[in-house]
Amino acid sequence: MDEQYISRLTKLVAQFSSQSFDAFIVSVPENRYYLSGFSAEDGGPQETSGYLVISPDNRYLVTDGRYEIQARREAPLYEVIVYEESLLLTVAEILKNIRCGKVGFEGHYLTYTSYSRLVNALKKVGYKCEIVATEDFVENLRMIKDSSEIELIEFSVGRTEDVLSRVAQEVKEGVSEREIALLLEMELKKSGAEKVAFDPIVASGPNGALPHAKPTKRSFADGDAVVIDVGGKFNHYCSDMTRTLFVGSATEEKVKVYKIVREAQKLAISSTMPGKTSKEIDSIARNYIASRGYGDFFVHGLGHGVGLAVHEKPGINKRTDTKLAPGMVITIEPGVYIKDLGGIRLEDMVLVTKDGCRVLNRDILYYEI
Repeated sequence: MDEQYISRLTKLVAQFSSQSFDAFIVSVPENRYYLSGFSAEDGGPQETSGYLVISPDNRYLVTDGRYEIQARREAPLYEVIVYEESLLLTVAEILKNIRCGKVGFEGHYLTYTSYSRLVNALKKVGYKCEIVATEDFVENLRMIKDSSEIELIEFSVGRTEDVLSRVAQEVKEGVSEREIALLLEMELKKSGAEKVAFDPIVASGPNGALPHAKPTKRSFADGDAVVIDVGGKFNHYCSDMTRTLFVGSATEEKVKVYKIVREAQKLAISSTMPGKTSKEIDSIARNYIASRGYGDFFVHGLGHGVGLAVHEKPGINKRTDTKLAPGMVITIEPGVYIKDLGGIRLEDMVLVTKDGCRVLNRDILYYEI
């Protein structure tokens, strides 16, 4: 296991030269785990369980007494420093001790308040160095999954599919959205999930027109399309899948839209391969849906990366121009959302391979209509 973290650290440090960094401060929880194995969670940017300070020759995990035992157990490659008074003052002292001239930090996560406190801490310890904000410095490494990560993601997908397959049997007239959402959470936990990857979406009838609908007390009625979007977090890795189920007999238009969304999904998946850009994959599904007259009703990106976070790089949308590469795990999830009628969304997770892609989901809970 140490070899895995050493490999990741080596890749991170290799990026330092592009920015002339002497060290890098890691505050994003998923990045901290990715580079060290320290799995403690944060209550938010202002309630951190610790930072990593990484230089070519030094590795520090700065945390407080609540996590000392866990940190020493989970991050053996790091020197664990337990602060008593101030996290950022301790970080400033480390930067002074290892004589850093230029230091990167995660500007997309570290708050302005924390940044200001770090600057003041450096003044307090009498040391001057350049502190530079970065974006996605570690996330760019996380885009490419190694074999162990892919195995963990596949496990997470399989467990989530099993849960949704069981819960789908309870989608019937008279049952409410909230009941199904609660059942999904309970079954995920029973299956060994550490937590849900996100609050499940269960949206029926007109509520399905809201892509991120919150489950309500609404009970399913005959003819409803029910959008269920669910994911679990198993062994730190996320899953994310969506199926749309019909209650009773679906109307002709709902069946028509379902077929269009399913075909758009298949076309996008078959086009996913190394060298294609995220924008190109998005456009394949988007253009097909538009050609069938529903372009105005596909209101979100086609997908996103999944790994330690349920939403991570690369984005698969019309604004992002990332070239796909082997080892990327992405979602393909076209959708059509029409006020009063409802919504149809279908989502699978896909691994980009050296010569194409492989769908990580089983072909379940789809209608062949």
